[in-house]
Amino acid sequence: LPRPAHGLRVRTVRDENARALRVHGGRADVAVNLFSPTLLPALATPGGPAVVRRDGASLTYVIFRVDRGPFARRELRRAVAQGLPRRLFAEALFAGYARPATSLLPETHWAFAPPPTTLAEDPTAAAEAFAGLHTKAAGAPPVTWLTSTDRLRVSLARVGAQALGELGLPVEIVSLELGALLARLSAGDFD
Repeated sequence: LPRPAHGLRVRTVRDENARALRVHGGRADVAVNLFSPTLLPALATPGGPAVVRRDGASLTYVIFRVDRGPFARRELRRAVAQGLPRRLFAEALFAGYARPATSLLPETHWAFAPPPTTLAEDPTAAAEAFAGLHTKAAGAPPVTWLTSTDRLRVSLARVGAQALGELGLPVEIVSLELGALLARLSAGDFD
C-alpha cells in the first residue's frame, strides 16, 4: 500500500476561543460542532474558513425530577415550558442557527411525526401558575438547575433562570463538570 502523503494529528484544545483562533488562523483543517453558534459569524469572514450549515439532530432540553419535589406537579412543569424564552434561545444564544423544537425528533428525521399539540410560550400564564404553585412570598427555596460547564449551556441556564425568576419561580444554577453532573443526575439529586 502506498504511504499517505500527509500525517494526521488530533489535538484536544479545551478553550473554545483558542479552538476558534486555531481554525481561523489556518492551524486546523477540520472542526465539527466545536464552537458556540455565536462564534460562527466571526469565523465566516472573507478569506476565513468555510462555515457549512446543515439541519441537524441536536436538541437542547430540560429534564425534570417528576417523582418528588416541586416538579412532581404537572402544572409547574407546564408553566416552565410556557415561561422559557425558546425563541430568544434560538435567535440570540444560537445566533439564529437553531429553531424551537416541537418534539424530541427534528422535522428532518425519518421518524418525525408532528405532535398533536404544541405548548406555546406564554409568560403571562406561566407567571399566574407560579403565583399559585410556588412563590417567593411562600418562602419556597429556589429550584436547582444543573448544567455542564460548557459556556453555551451555562448561558442557556442563566437566561432561562432569569426569565423564570422574573415570572416568579426562583432558580439557582449549579454548573458542574460532566462527570459530577452525570453522577448527580444518576443519583436523582436534581429538581
